[in-house]
Amino acid sequence: MKKCLIIIFLPFFLYACAEEDKDDVRAEVEESRDFSSSQMQKVEVKNVNGSVESSVWDDDSIHVTFEKWATGDDKDDARENIDDIEISISEDTASGVLRIDVDMPSSYAEEPDYGCNVFLNLPSSLSLDLESSNGDIEIQGTEANAVLETSNGEIIAKNHSGELSGLTSNGEIDVDIALPSQGECILKTSNGDITLSISNTTSATIEASTSNGEVEIKGLDVTETERKKTKFKGTMGDGEGVIELQTSNGNIHIEKR
Repeated sequence: MKKCLIIIFLPFFLYACAEEDKDDVRAEVEESRDFSSSQMQKVEVKNVNGSVESSVWDDDSIHVTFEKWATGDDKDDARENIDDIEISISEDTASGVLRIDVDMPSSYAEEPDYGCNVFLNLPSSLSLDLESSNGDIEIQGTEANAVLETSNGEIIAKNHSGELSGLTSNGEIDVDIALPSQGECILKTSNGDITLSISNTTSATIEASTSNGEVEIKGLDVTETERKKTKFKGTMGDGEGVIELQTSNGNIHIEKR
């Protein structure tokens, strides 16, 4: 009886493994495009499955790199599947906006797997509107307003000067910002810590709250108006700008940059 069970089960086990290993070969392709920034004021990127990263450089052009990938039964099949990823780009000189849309096949969350990371090099004066459904959003050195949004991923802003809106459903937020006079910094996550680094010369009202966690202020000259374990309100300088931080599950750290 035991021998019979082994003989019957073994082919099924091998078949199950073959099915599990299907579409696990991955191929990657990298593409780059360059655009003039002379008539542009903003860059918009809407991604579906992949990160979006932006950094500044001294060149006047906008350099965009797409790192696309897909899986398949073998390398050739995976490379063919990469062609299913659609990238549309429009240069709207009337409104001064460069728009980049990365679209995945409707089955991207299943097999085969699809994705694309977007990397930007651009002048510091350009505003940003970056979005991804699944992937981190990271900017560095921007001196203009930025809107960053992802459903699943971290939001990171390093050495940013300008207004900032950062929103993620699942992920941490880490921001180092020089907030302009009367500017706004709005950071919200459902699941994750928030860390905000600002200078003592910042002039803004501060509201920070968490449902499950703590709010911590370190090294800053803040006039407190309300302080609890999970909630904080205060003012820095003349309170010209607005800082609003909110998480449901996580800690909030506000510290000196």
